[in-house]
Amino acid sequence: AAAEALRRARGAAAGIAAAAVLSLSPAPAAAATDTAKVGVCLLQDCRAELAGCLADATCAESLLCLQTCAGRPDESDCQVKCGDQFNDAAVQRFNTCAVSEEKCVPQRDDGTSVYPIPSPDNLASDFPTDKFVGDWWITAGQNTLFDTFDCQRHTFSSPAPGAVSGDIRWRVRDEVQEKLGRKGAFFSNEVTQDFVQVPGKPWLLENHDNEYLHYQDDWYVVDYSIEDSEDDFVLIYYRGKNDAWEGYGGATVYTRKNEFPEALRTRVTDDLKPLGYDFRRDFVITDNTCKAQPPPLAEVVAENIEESLEETVENVEIVARDPKRLRYVRPDSVLPTSTLRALAKFANEVDIEKENIAETVSEYNAEARGGYLKADAFLNIDQLRALSQFSEKVSALFGR
Repeated sequence: AAAEALRRARGAAAGIAAAAVLSLSPAPAAAATDTAKVGVCLLQDCRAELAGCLADATCAESLLCLQTCAGRPDESDCQVKCGDQFNDAAVQRFNTCAVSEEKCVPQRDDGTSVYPIPSPDNLASDFPTDKFVGDWWITAGQNTLFDTFDCQRHTFSSPAPGAVSGDIRWRVRDEVQEKLGRKGAFFSNEVTQDFVQVPGKPWLLENHDNEYLHYQDDWYVVDYSIEDSEDDFVLIYYRGKNDAWEGYGGATVYTRKNEFPEALRTRVTDDLKPLGYDFRRDFVITDNTCKAQPPPLAEVVAENIEESLEETVENVEIVARDPKRLRYVRPDSVLPTSTLRALAKFANEVDIEKENIAETVSEYNAEARGGYLKADAFLNIDQLRALSQFSEKVSALFGR
């Protein structure tokens, strides 16, 4: 939701910087000029921060990810998603220099065109901040970049009259782990934001005066019902700005229950119409089941390898029963693709005793009536080289 301003800033801030530093491909003249200006500024004024970023694995991966966004129709969306995946102190130091201090990266300015300031006529006439406390869940959201994450449980308190402090929690899919076979892996994120109700405008909660990228979030209370009921809700429309992006925004439905109460659908739908939204069309119901993390990657890989090896044994037995096929053995007739992938990703974790290897080879040779099991009968030299290189990359990725 709006509380992820820091993450929005990361993605939107560094996209041009990444292109300036890393892009070696031709670009249109205007884009090349802008990129060149950014690059010169970074090298002159943010040299230490850039060097620190490139020396930091997470920050370097962030730049590489952002570089893949250049020129895409959804470039800004792609940049934000890269910010979801990669963030640490080095990323924040780089962004602070490039965006806030030296202003190497120009601000994206959407103004009020995408998320306009709503009319007070379409907002709540009051809002009791002292009742907006405890656990609340975002069960529906408008902006798929910021509002529709899984397991969005936010805990609010009211430390003083007209003040609201929120511990904002959300999950982001771990795409790297998922690509390696660990389906459902995620990052857990948390940030604290403090809001002040604006005097004379009880519908408006402001979170200003922040140091990092000088971000500001404004929450507009569209409607609410807080009666200690399971159908309690608060409908928030928000917009914000920071040094990287002026005019981002979205809308969220907070409920006490972790599932969107269908009893609210008609009321929320009517509330949103004056703001230009159709709840059914423009909002996504979130998943707050908060599933547990899947097994560790090593366990997932071990299971995959075990299944693959069982398939491999069957294939070897088929080949062994027909020695004439030995001379025509192809790698994928003995080692299935799943096995090759598992070995390529985690060859360094596979521990096979030498005795077992010798016994297997001996049995195979006996069945083959004097034939020999050669490495190049399974993998050619290019495949073996690629296997080794990829294994090293994966090992480096996980610090092994």
